Amino acid sequence: MTKIHFIQENFDSGFRGTYKGYHIDCRLVTRPNSTSPICIKLLKYQTPSKYINPLTIALVMFDTITYLNQIIETSFQYNYKLRTTKNYIGNIFYLNNQKEQIVHIMKRLIDDLIMILCTYHDYTNIQKNNEICISSIGDLKNKTKYNNKEKINKNLILQIKNELNYEKYKTILNVINDLHNAYKHSCLMNSSHLEFNPTGVSLSAYYAKYNKLDNIYYLNHNMIHVVVGFSDFLLEFFDIENSKRKHLLLTTKKDIDI
Repeated sequence: MTKIHFIQENFDSGFRGTYKGYHIDCRLVTRPNSTSPICIKLLKYQTPSKYINPLTIALVMFDTITYLNQIIETSFQYNYKLRTTKNYIGNIFYLNNQKEQIVHIMKRLIDDLIMILCTYHDYTNIQKNNEICISSIGDLKNKTKYNNKEKINKNLILQIKNELNYEKYKTILNVINDLHNAYKHSCLMNSSHLEFNPTGVSLSAYYAKYNKLDNIYYLNHNMIHVVVGFSDFLLEFFDIENSKRKHLLLTTKKDIDI
Protein backbone atom coordinates (compact mmCIF):
# COMPACT_ATOMS: atom_id res chain seq x y z
CA MET A 1 0.00 0.00 0.00
CA THR A 2 1.33 3.45 -0.97
CA LYS A 3 0.59 6.66 0.91
CA ILE A 4 -0.09 9.76 -1.17
CA HIS A 5 -0.04 13.25 0.29
CA PHE A 6 -2.93 15.13 -1.35
CA ILE A 7 -2.88 18.93 -1.08
CA GLN A 8 -5.76 21.07 -2.33
CA GLU A 9 -5.10 24.76 -2.96
CA ASN A 10 -7.67 27.54 -3.49
CA PHE A 11 -6.72 31.15 -4.20
CA ASP A 12 -8.79 33.94 -2.62
CA SER A 13 -8.22 37.43 -4.02
CA GLY A 14 -10.19 39.04 -1.19
CA PHE A 15 -12.74 40.33 -3.68
CA ARG A 16 -16.36 40.32 -2.55
CA GLY A 17 -19.04 41.63 -4.86
CA THR A 18 -21.16 41.03 -7.93
CA TYR A 19 -18.39 41.57 -10.51
CA LYS A 20 -18.40 38.72 -13.06
CA GLY A 21 -14.64 38.68 -13.43
CA TYR A 22 -14.75 39.18 -17.20
CA HIS A 23 -11.79 41.53 -17.49
CA ILE A 24 -8.35 42.60 -16.40
CA ASP A 25 -8.98 46.21 -15.34
CA CYS A 26 -9.61 48.23 -18.50
CA ARG A 27 -7.78 51.30 -17.18
CA LEU A 28 -4.63 49.59 -18.40
CA VAL A 29 -5.76 49.70 -22.03
CA THR A 30 -8.39 52.43 -22.48
CA ARG A 31 -5.96 55.15 -23.59
CA PRO A 32 -4.04 54.92 -26.89
CA ASN A 33 -1.25 52.38 -26.60
CA SER A 34 1.60 54.91 -26.81
CA THR A 35 0.17 56.96 -23.92
CA SER A 36 -1.11 54.07 -21.83
CA PRO A 37 0.10 53.49 -18.23
CA ILE A 38 1.89 50.41 -19.60
CA CYS A 39 3.97 52.43 -22.06
CA ILE A 40 4.65 55.29 -19.64
CA LYS A 41 5.96 52.92 -16.96
CA LEU A 42 8.04 50.62 -19.14
CA LEU A 43 9.81 53.50 -20.92
CA LYS A 44 11.43 54.26 -17.54
CA TYR A 45 13.43 51.07 -18.02
CA GLN A 46 14.93 51.97 -21.39
CA THR A 47 18.53 50.83 -21.88
CA PRO A 48 20.86 50.71 -24.91
CA SER A 49 20.20 46.96 -25.12
CA LYS A 50 19.64 45.68 -28.65
CA TYR A 51 17.82 42.61 -27.38
CA ILE A 52 15.00 43.95 -25.19
CA ASN A 53 13.18 47.13 -26.11
CA PRO A 54 10.68 48.25 -23.41
CA LEU A 55 8.69 50.27 -25.96
CA THR A 56 8.17 47.22 -28.17
CA ILE A 57 7.20 45.12 -25.15
CA ALA A 58 4.82 47.85 -23.94
CA LEU A 59 3.00 48.00 -27.27
CA VAL A 60 2.75 44.21 -27.47
CA MET A 61 1.64 44.00 -23.83
CA PHE A 62 -1.14 46.52 -24.49
CA ASP A 63 -2.52 44.35 -27.31
CA THR A 64 -1.95 41.18 -25.29
CA ILE A 65 -4.06 42.41 -22.36
CA THR A 66 -6.80 43.44 -24.78
CA TYR A 67 -6.71 39.95 -26.30
CA LEU A 68 -6.52 38.31 -22.88
CA ASN A 69 -9.72 40.08 -21.84
CA GLN A 70 -11.46 38.71 -24.92
CA ILE A 71 -10.44 35.12 -24.06
CA ILE A 72 -11.51 35.56 -20.43
CA GLU A 73 -14.94 36.81 -21.46
CA THR A 74 -15.35 34.03 -24.05
CA SER A 75 -14.48 31.42 -21.41
CA PHE A 76 -17.08 32.71 -18.97
CA GLN A 77 -19.73 32.89 -21.67
CA TYR A 78 -18.98 29.41 -23.00
CA ASN A 79 -19.02 27.93 -19.51
CA TYR A 80 -22.38 29.61 -18.85
CA LYS A 81 -23.76 28.16 -22.09
CA LEU A 82 -22.63 24.66 -21.10
CA ARG A 83 -24.29 24.97 -17.71
CA THR A 84 -27.58 26.53 -18.73
CA THR A 85 -28.48 25.44 -22.28
CA LYS A 86 -30.72 22.39 -22.31
CA ASN A 87 -29.54 19.49 -24.50
CA TYR A 88 -26.45 21.44 -25.54
CA ILE A 89 -23.40 19.21 -26.00
CA GLY A 90 -20.32 21.39 -25.80
CA ASN A 91 -16.63 20.75 -26.18
CA ILE A 92 -14.91 20.61 -22.77
CA PHE A 93 -11.50 20.47 -24.47
CA TYR A 94 -12.23 23.84 -26.08
CA LEU A 95 -13.01 25.39 -22.69
CA ASN A 96 -9.93 23.81 -21.07
CA ASN A 97 -7.75 25.03 -23.91
CA GLN A 98 -9.09 28.57 -23.44
CA LYS A 99 -8.36 28.46 -19.71
CA GLU A 100 -4.84 27.15 -20.24
CA GLN A 101 -4.18 29.90 -22.75
CA ILE A 102 -5.29 32.51 -20.19
CA VAL A 103 -2.78 31.20 -17.65
CA HIS A 104 0.07 30.95 -20.16
CA ILE A 105 -0.51 34.55 -21.29
CA MET A 106 -0.56 35.78 -17.68
CA LYS A 107 2.70 33.95 -17.00
CA ARG A 108 4.27 35.41 -20.15
CA LEU A 109 3.33 38.97 -19.10
CA ILE A 110 4.86 38.47 -15.65
CA ASP A 111 8.07 37.05 -17.10
CA ASP A 112 8.34 39.94 -19.57
CA LEU A 113 8.21 42.40 -16.66
CA ILE A 114 10.87 40.42 -14.80
CA MET A 115 13.16 40.42 -17.86
CA ILE A 116 12.73 44.16 -18.37
CA LEU A 117 13.66 44.81 -14.73
CA CYS A 118 16.65 42.45 -14.96
CA THR A 119 17.88 44.10 -18.15
CA TYR A 120 17.61 47.54 -16.55
CA HIS A 121 19.25 46.74 -13.20
CA ASP A 122 21.85 44.26 -14.48
CA TYR A 123 22.72 45.91 -17.79
CA THR A 124 26.50 45.95 -17.22
CA ASN A 125 26.63 42.22 -16.47
CA ILE A 126 24.37 41.45 -19.42
CA GLN A 127 26.77 43.31 -21.72
CA LYS A 128 29.68 41.36 -20.24
CA ASN A 129 28.14 37.87 -20.10
CA ASN A 130 25.44 38.02 -22.81
CA GLU A 131 22.98 36.51 -20.34
CA ILE A 132 19.72 37.65 -18.75
CA CYS A 133 20.13 35.78 -15.49
CA ILE A 134 16.69 36.50 -13.99
CA SER A 135 13.98 35.86 -16.56
CA SER A 136 11.04 34.23 -14.77
CA ILE A 137 9.11 33.75 -11.54
CA GLY A 138 11.04 30.52 -11.05
CA ASP A 139 14.36 32.39 -11.17
CA LEU A 140 13.14 34.81 -8.50
CA LYS A 141 12.29 31.88 -6.23
CA ASN A 142 15.59 30.04 -6.81
CA LYS A 143 18.17 32.12 -4.96
CA THR A 144 21.06 29.66 -5.21
CA LYS A 145 21.00 28.95 -8.93
CA TYR A 146 23.93 31.09 -9.94
CA ASN A 147 26.66 29.85 -7.56
CA ASN A 148 29.71 32.07 -8.18
CA LYS A 149 27.45 35.10 -8.82
CA GLU A 150 25.24 34.33 -5.83
CA LYS A 151 25.86 37.57 -3.92
CA ILE A 152 25.30 39.79 -6.96
CA ASN A 153 22.18 37.95 -7.95
CA LYS A 154 20.73 37.98 -4.45
CA ASN A 155 20.90 41.77 -4.55
CA LEU A 156 19.46 41.79 -8.05
CA ILE A 157 16.64 39.47 -6.98
CA LEU A 158 15.79 41.78 -4.09
CA GLN A 159 15.78 44.77 -6.44
CA ILE A 160 13.44 43.09 -8.91
CA LYS A 161 11.16 41.76 -6.17
CA ASN A 162 10.89 45.23 -4.66
CA GLU A 163 9.77 46.82 -7.94
CA LEU A 164 7.33 43.97 -8.62
CA ASN A 165 5.78 44.38 -5.14
CA TYR A 166 6.60 40.68 -4.86
CA GLU A 167 5.98 40.25 -1.15
CA LYS A 168 2.48 41.68 -1.53
CA TYR A 169 1.61 39.72 -4.68
CA LYS A 170 3.70 36.55 -4.37
CA THR A 171 0.59 34.44 -3.74
CA ILE A 172 -1.05 35.25 -7.09
CA LEU A 173 2.31 35.13 -8.91
CA ASN A 174 3.02 31.65 -7.53
CA VAL A 175 -0.54 30.46 -8.24
CA ILE A 176 -0.13 31.45 -11.90
CA ASN A 177 3.35 29.90 -12.02
CA ASP A 178 2.15 26.56 -10.59
CA LEU A 179 -0.85 26.41 -12.93
CA HIS A 180 1.42 27.19 -15.88
CA ASN A 181 3.83 24.40 -14.89
CA ALA A 182 1.00 21.94 -14.25
CA TYR A 183 -0.56 22.60 -17.65
CA LYS A 184 2.81 22.13 -19.36
CA HIS A 185 4.38 19.25 -17.45
CA SER A 186 2.11 17.37 -15.06
CA CYS A 187 1.56 13.71 -15.93
CA LEU A 188 -1.94 14.02 -14.44
CA MET A 189 -3.28 16.68 -16.82
CA ASN A 190 -5.45 14.25 -18.81
CA SER A 191 -7.33 13.46 -15.60
CA SER A 192 -7.69 17.18 -14.95
CA HIS A 193 -9.31 17.69 -18.35
CA LEU A 194 -12.17 15.39 -17.41
CA GLU A 195 -13.39 17.82 -14.73
CA PHE A 196 -16.14 20.38 -15.24
CA ASN A 197 -17.25 22.79 -12.54
CA PRO A 198 -21.07 23.10 -12.71
CA THR A 199 -21.18 26.25 -10.56
CA GLY A 200 -18.62 28.49 -12.25
CA VAL A 201 -15.30 28.67 -14.05
CA SER A 202 -12.30 27.20 -12.26
CA LEU A 203 -8.65 26.98 -13.23
CA SER A 204 -7.87 23.50 -12.00
CA ALA A 205 -5.16 20.89 -12.39
CA TYR A 206 -3.84 17.81 -10.67
CA TYR A 207 -0.21 18.78 -10.28
CA ALA A 208 2.55 16.29 -9.61
CA LYS A 209 5.64 18.47 -9.35
CA TYR A 210 8.45 17.00 -11.45
CA ASN A 211 5.98 14.10 -12.01
CA LYS A 212 6.70 12.72 -8.53
CA LEU A 213 3.56 11.05 -7.26
CA ASP A 214 4.13 11.10 -3.49
CA ASN A 215 2.76 14.67 -3.27
CA ILE A 216 -0.19 15.50 -5.51
CA TYR A 217 -1.51 19.05 -5.57
CA TYR A 218 -5.06 19.77 -6.62
CA LEU A 219 -4.90 23.35 -7.85
CA ASN A 220 -8.51 24.50 -7.89
CA HIS A 221 -8.83 28.26 -8.27
CA ASN A 222 -11.95 30.24 -9.06
CA MET A 223 -11.09 32.08 -12.28
CA ILE A 224 -12.78 35.26 -11.06
CA HIS A 225 -10.35 35.42 -8.15
CA VAL A 226 -7.32 34.75 -10.37
CA VAL A 227 -8.41 37.48 -12.80
CA VAL A 228 -8.99 39.96 -9.97
CA GLY A 229 -5.70 39.04 -8.24
CA PHE A 230 -3.69 39.38 -11.45
CA SER A 231 -5.44 42.66 -12.22
CA ASP A 232 -4.54 43.97 -8.74
CA PHE A 233 -0.90 43.13 -9.43
CA LEU A 234 -0.84 44.91 -12.80
CA LEU A 235 -2.66 47.99 -11.51
CA GLU A 236 -0.10 48.49 -8.76
CA PHE A 237 2.93 47.79 -10.94
CA PHE A 238 1.73 50.31 -13.53
CA ASP A 239 1.03 52.95 -10.85
CA ILE A 240 -2.75 53.08 -11.32
CA GLU A 241 -4.09 51.81 -7.99
CA ASN A 242 -2.79 50.07 -4.87
CA SER A 243 -5.19 47.34 -3.83
CA LYS A 244 -6.22 47.03 -0.18
CA ARG A 245 -7.35 43.44 -0.71
CA LYS A 246 -5.47 40.63 1.00
CA HIS A 247 -4.61 37.65 -1.19
CA LEU A 248 -4.75 34.26 0.50
CA LEU A 249 -3.97 30.68 -0.47
CA LEU A 250 -6.30 28.28 1.30
CA THR A 251 -4.75 24.83 1.70
CA THR A 252 -6.27 21.49 2.73
CA LYS A 253 -4.10 18.41 3.23
CA LYS A 254 -4.92 14.74 3.66
CA ASP A 255 -3.17 11.40 3.24
CA ILE A 256 -4.59 8.80 0.86
CA ASP A 257 -3.68 5.12 0.78
CA ILE A 258 -3.69 3.51 -2.68
